[in-house]
Amino acid sequence: MIRARTPLVLALALLGCHPKGGKTETPDDGKKDDGPPKVVIDDSVKQEPDPPQLAEAQSKYLAGEYEGVVSLLQPLYDDLKTRNQYRASALAATWLTLAHAEQVFENGKEPSEWAAAMAEATADTDVAAAAKLARGAYLIGDQEFATAAATLDEAAKAAKTPSLAALAHVLRAEALINGAFAGGEDESLQHPEMLDQAKAAYDAAAALTKGDDTLSLLLARVHEGYAALANYRKQRDEVCNQATVAIQLYAAKGATRLVQVPAELASDNKCPLPPEATASAGAG
Repeated sequence: MIRARTPLVLALALLGCHPKGGKTETPDDGKKDDGPPKVVIDDSVKQEPDPPQLAEAQSKYLAGEYEGVVSLLQPLYDDLKTRNQYRASALAATWLTLAHAEQVFENGKEPSEWAAAMAEATADTDVAAAAKLARGAYLIGDQEFATAAATLDEAAKAAKTPSLAALAHVLRAEALINGAFAGGEDESLQHPEMLDQAKAAYDAAAALTKGDDTLSLLLARVHEGYAALANYRKQRDEVCNQATVAIQLYAAKGATRLVQVPAELASDNKCPLPPEATASAGAG
């Protein structure tokens, strides 16, 4: 789990297979290849519009319904790969990876590498940004925090939509927070300057989401991050303020399962809990 998503330590806090018609080149030097598969695009296959399930998966992910994302997208992803739908399969792979990163990150290795392979093979700028987002999320789970932060910075710069750019900034902040504690079991802060960098990443996400009701769940995640930062800095009043905003934003969109982390941050700091926290606990 990501340090900024869970209150204490790391608990507070993709093996390509190719579709029919695609050709995967296997290295012949006998060395292990951890990079994405090399896929040759079949230009004779007509590419379909992005399936509506991708937007549905994004909504589920932002609401914390990670199991729902996997259930929705795994069969679709398999079908898209089989039918050589390159762009769509890469975008499905991205949301699969993101959902796996919140549960068992290792399950996101194959889809993250497929997204990277599609980014290289198609030269599609949307796919390139999505693949970096997926890779960054996977690397956080693998505790490669510096590489994750750099990859997610690239994703944020490449993303064309506020939602993907903001999510990249949020994940980058979480990578930086983990890196600030050196990613180990030691709870001591090793790199306090990285908390300032995380704050700047959250600020960038906030600037993209404020005033847009469709992105309020991302803004809630920003305020949760602010609360976590304040918690590490022993700023109780700021924890209370930011956790309350996060709880209210999550609850307003029915994302009851996401209320738990800011509610725990508030409780640990003896903050008065807003009524939404109690209602969400009963619903969850």
